[in-house]
Amino acid sequence: TMDWMREVARPWSLDLVADVTGMERQRVASLEPLAAAAFEAAARATRPVPTDEHRRAVTAVAQALPAGVDPQAFVALTQSLPALLSTVWSHLVRDAHCWAKARARLPLTPERVDDLLRIGSPVEVLFRTAVRDTDVAGTGVPAGASLALGVGAAQRDRPGAVLTFGSGPHRCPGIALIRTCMRVVTTALLEAFPHAEPAAGAR
Repeated sequence: TMDWMREVARPWSLDLVADVTGMERQRVASLEPLAAAAFEAAARATRPVPTDEHRRAVTAVAQALPAGVDPQAFVALTQSLPALLSTVWSHLVRDAHCWAKARARLPLTPERVDDLLRIGSPVEVLFRTAVRDTDVAGTGVPAGASLALGVGAAQRDRPGAVLTFGSGPHRCPGIALIRTCMRVVTTALLEAFPHAEPAAGAR
């Protein structure tokens, strides 16, 4: 039995951060709880404007990091990336045919990586503020309105759409790195394990 979040996704992501930033692996691990606090504060937010709790958490991360290391990127790579990886893998192992099919389609193409990102998105809702009066499918949306966008459901319903990383000025700048990580690590797992299934009692 293997806990892929604890034994693969999280330690691999911390190794990646150490490689990308030049920080010592032990130092990255010591700051991971601060990143987790910022991630959890963001997850609890119900409006597009950062809460005081989130600002304080991100500030704590920024103050602890070496100069030149972006706190948002640190949080994304130590928290969002392992969550994304483990969520995708959990979808693959829920059905033995799904795992076998993924193995049969190696190497993973960019299109297949996007398929995995759609089915396994850890982001279900994005919050945004309307900057002008507009209309969405016949429903008026006034400027200043707070919107909850169900991107998880939307990208599963619309083949070809990958909305997890946002778009426009809010688009995640690390999308290329994340896609590469998804391809490399998922390929390694699929090649290492001919068969995989959820442990008894796993959800």
